[in-house]
Amino acid sequence: MIFVPGAGFYGHSGSSDVALDAALMARSTGRPVRSLWQRQDEPLHAPLNPAMKTKMTALLDVNGRIVAYDALVTSSPHSTRPAGLNELNLRAQQFISKPMPMAPGNDAQQPQGGADRNAVPGYAISAVQVVRQRPAYVPYRTVAMRGLGAFTQAISWSLKEEISFAGGQNLTQNWDDYPILKFSEVPCMQTRLIGPQDAPPLGAGEISSGPAGAAVVNTVRHVLGVVTDRLPLSRHAFVALLS
Repeated sequence: MIFVPGAGFYGHSGSSDVALDAALMARSTGRPVRSLWQRQDEPLHAPLNPAMKTKMTALLDVNGRIVAYDALVTSSPHSTRPAGLNELNLRAQQFISKPMPMAPGNDAQQPQGGADRNAVPGYAISAVQVVRQRPAYVPYRTVAMRGLGAFTQAISWSLKEEISFAGGQNLTQNWDDYPILKFSEVPCMQTRLIGPQDAPPLGAGEISSGPAGAAVVNTVRHVLGVVTDRLPLSRHAFVALLS
């Protein structure tokens, strides 16, 4: 078997599924087989990042300091990669002569976590409660992306990127249906390092994605005077906010 990994292989892309497709076809025909998904097959059949909803509540003392924090995270599992015979989690397993249902997957416990990984605050708070619950049904396979419980694109996700569904059917079939921030649309930015400058080097890409999205939402609040609790902030979202 000649396996070619796909882009964004941190999680589980369609390249794992297409490998099983090729193996099953080669096994039935007795000849070498090349299996290649088309562009529209990727958004329709490959795993997608879980949709998430987070509700947070904080209690402040008279000085404005957070003394209690509560977070409720609703999300499908992020850890659904193929894991041996018990959890194949590959699309073709549903269509063989003896179909195998998809395993539900599960997230690791804290501190590693999954959907709730970034729900734990990084501040010293005396009372913290984080609860994770999973929806009863999701119309697609989910998989981890680069920032578990957070978001791999920052400004692009905050403003544009979205998979559209209608009646459980994925309507996003090509790159024309999935807008991505262009280089010409990237705003002018200034980078300032806050904190001790003598700290040892550590990865800065993943940890900066969350604050970047927060900066976009805070900018909208500052300029337009409205607060959103839903992303992306597309043109239709702005119209709904201002109407």
